[in-house]
Amino acid sequence: MKRIVYADGFHGFLTACSKLVNAPVALVEFQAEKDNADQLGLFDTANNASAAVKVDEQIVQQFIGQIIEKIGQNFLVTLDSAFRHNLAEKETYCFHALHLGFQHGPKVLQFKQDIKVARFLKLAQAVNFEIHRFYGFTRFKEHAESRFLYARISPKFDILEPLALYFRVRLNSVAWLLATDTQCALWDQKQLFLGRLSSPIRFDADDSIEELWQQYYRATTNLQRWNWRVFQNHLPIYYQKYMPEKQVIQTFQTASGEEF
Repeated sequence: MKRIVYADGFHGFLTACSKLVNAPVALVEFQAEKDNADQLGLFDTANNASAAVKVDEQIVQQFIGQIIEKIGQNFLVTLDSAFRHNLAEKETYCFHALHLGFQHGPKVLQFKQDIKVARFLKLAQAVNFEIHRFYGFTRFKEHAESRFLYARISPKFDILEPLALYFRVRLNSVAWLLATDTQCALWDQKQLFLGRLSSPIRFDADDSIEELWQQYYRATTNLQRWNWRVFQNHLPIYYQKYMPEKQVIQTFQTASGEEF
């Protein structure tokens, strides 16, 4: 079996795949070279092209054009989502679907009877589900001194970039920073910057703003009509880590005497 070591990141993967789409699927195994690469995503590549390591952007853009032409834009978006999963074998499933796509076109997304294609689709579905959850569960705070907004999240998958693109539109008129433990996205009201972190960022929030949000949450909550089981399904504990209403929720739990 041929092992392909590629520069870690979606564009590194596409660079490798561009030379292998006609190779026998069973003879290809991928390994990401994590120590020497920066993550480059499908979107906003113009801002990050200089950060590419062992990535040929010209080949990548040509290959993306071929994927869109032969398999479709929808497949390309699904491929990007599946690649953001943290499963160790994700490259195998992504390449298998890509290989079949060049043979059969857009209908490859309907090959759910193929075990690897079905797994590929499930990876993309899981990533997209988490992206949409963080659309609603991300809580920005105001920095105590500079007054820009910032938020911390702990996603399971590599979804910082699509989230940053979403908030660039939603919060276009203010400067903000969105960070995980290892990555960050900065919007300065003109340009979006993406980068890696050597250590988690720590900020001092404006406590008055957070207290105002907690007061609003208390005032608009009717405990008599609160369904704890439904609440847990809609807002799992995992997503509450950096939410300012977490303390209020714990107070509600104590007052109700129910387990949460």
